[in-house]
Amino acid sequence: MNQGSMKKVFSGTHLRESSTNTISKALSSNNPLIYRDINYKKASQEQMELISEQTAIPEQELKKLISKEFGKGELPRFMKLADIRYANDLIKGMTEESKELFNALDPQLERRAKDTFRLLIYNLVVCTFTRSRLSLPGSKEAYDKGTYYRELHFTRNSVKAALKALDKYLIRKPGNTFTKEVDSYEPNQLFQLKLIPLLYSVYEEYTDDTELIVIQNKDNKEFIKIVYSGSKLESIQDKHIMRVTPPFDIERTYQEDWEQLVKINDALKDASYALKAPVKRIYSRGHVMTGGRLYTPLANLPDRKARIRINTLLNGNPVAEVDLKANHSSMLYALKGKQLPRDFYDLIAKESGQARDKVKWLVIKMIGAKERAITLAAKVDEEDYFKSKFVMTKKERGLIEAAIQRQFPDLCTEFYNDIGVVLQAMEGDILLDAMCELVDRGIVSLPIHDALYVEQANIGEAENALKKAWANNLGVNFEPFVDVDTP
Repeated sequence: MNQGSMKKVFSGTHLRESSTNTISKALSSNNPLIYRDINYKKASQEQMELISEQTAIPEQELKKLISKEFGKGELPRFMKLADIRYANDLIKGMTEESKELFNALDPQLERRAKDTFRLLIYNLVVCTFTRSRLSLPGSKEAYDKGTYYRELHFTRNSVKAALKALDKYLIRKPGNTFTKEVDSYEPNQLFQLKLIPLLYSVYEEYTDDTELIVIQNKDNKEFIKIVYSGSKLESIQDKHIMRVTPPFDIERTYQEDWEQLVKINDALKDASYALKAPVKRIYSRGHVMTGGRLYTPLANLPDRKARIRINTLLNGNPVAEVDLKANHSSMLYALKGKQLPRDFYDLIAKESGQARDKVKWLVIKMIGAKERAITLAAKVDEEDYFKSKFVMTKKERGLIEAAIQRQFPDLCTEFYNDIGVVLQAMEGDILLDAMCELVDRGIVSLPIHDALYVEQANIGEAENALKKAWANNLGVNFEPFVDVDTP
């Protein structure tokens, strides 16, 4: 990513030169609005306006973001900072704050501690937006040669020094030896106000060595994770676990996945977007939300209770998400040669007398489950997909199942058969095909679960590509229904 490509971020916000200068001042180390111990409720209106203008995200949505609690800890990633003046000024200013601490270290540790310090800041930008904590173990063994943290060039001493330098900006959640959780950290509200303007500045580099395909099985402790890196499949064992065998043929191979991902990521090299990172594909035998879906950090931005993602920019321009309606249900029905109605969830909600959110949640669970024994409470990480928290009763479940049985009996026969992970694979195939067709037309897009994230000027072409790929992959002569979401 170069300076020129990152400058595209601001072409859609129409910032005046005076506004840009004001923003730079607001982010400088001498500005009391940013550096005093305040929270967003006490932040001046001018400051919030500047941050909103900088990111294109409305003030009210930023306030909702900062109010949102942080979730579980995530591993840090190797990230970089684009060569943008205000971003570099912020990092230099924060490094200067801890000058005495760093100078007290021996020269070799000082260099590594500063590198660790900067990398932690870049990762904390991601944490601020995804509302996940940053996992950093305190044990010496976690940083031994060959460990994940050592691959990031972290040492126990460099992490300790960096955390000490960031002490006044972080909130620590102690680990739990019983659950094998390590210490994790979240930025306090003061620090979040500093990090939010770096939304378009931090990025994960895409190179020939980037692991674009990951094959793993979280349910099987004996499974050896396999990755596609470069142009060949690498594994520490001579075996290759192929995609789950579905009740229908999937002709696509991992090599085809790789070729399409390379094509897409090559096209995205010069694009600018929030938390920029390459698009990857992860195969996992987890629940319905994690089986073969395309992944990029942008998809983890909140967009229900705080409408952050839809208010970000692609190449400096406003975006839209072209979304496949009730996609897993629609694919399952299409495999029987039938088209599910556009208002499927609403029909079942009316027939059962239950809330639409409960219908949608239960249908997703039934498609992904291996058996009828399922929990009837939404998990914490599922809550953002729905408008309200809920726990379903057995009676409500029965009413919804009965309503689907009456109106769509062919659909019910596929529930509780562990087919969700297969549909995830097909969904990924559909998005890959659609994204590659758009690349051929000179249009970049990003995957958001079962939707395409595009510039608003490309909504029509994205709809056509997605519908065509869906029909082709399912072998039907009808198209899916789509919704278009805009800010």
